[in-house]
Amino acid sequence: INAWSCADVTKDDIQTPQLFLEDLYLQGINVGRVFPKLLSRANQGIAEAIITANENGFVGRIFENIELLEKELVVKGSLY
Repeated sequence: INAWSCADVTKDDIQTPQLFLEDLYLQGINVGRVFPKLLSRANQGIAEAIITANENGFVGRIFENIELLEKELVVKGSLY
């Protein structure tokens, strides 16, 4: 099966390490509109994953900010 998905990722204008899914598509169907609870749970999962990574030191750094640029994602952090 050749399936494709697409996610529109956004973040607030403040300096935080948080990201949000604005829309989620699967095979061209806006899954977030059909199942809004799924989109809400995905955003909750992203937030919890970032908090867990920061609190437990999984990456050896504390995420301080995430910037979404036109063609890249920049993660700013500091060492423990």
